[in-house]
Amino acid sequence: MIDLFRDVHRAVWSDAAPDTYTRNLQRGYLDRLSVLMTQDAPAPPANLPPQFQALFPRMNVSQSDIRAVARADLEALERETTAAASRATNPLQRAHYRDAAVRISRILDPNR
Repeated sequence: MIDLFRDVHRAVWSDAAPDTYTRNLQRGYLDRLSVLMTQDAPAPPANLPPQFQALFPRMNVSQSDIRAVARADLEALERETTAAASRATNPLQRAHYRDAAVRISRILDPNR
């Protein structure tokens, strides 16, 4: 699981000057991590054929290592986006990184 998170993190956040599409992908990545941090896995649809049941693993996300790994990824991203915002010369990219850092902060601490 650590390798999966690391690989996806690198794929989504490796671009030093993200374009509109990459910025949207990065925001979507944060949205998914937010869901992992706050919600349990959905139950499969009632009428799902048996051969597709494996697509909906039955697990308690809050009792697995998923949240710990997602939290570690978010903490790393918070540091990275804060640093990237201070380095960015493009005002739109600087705003994007600052916004990402705030979003991450709110995911990690919803009371902020």
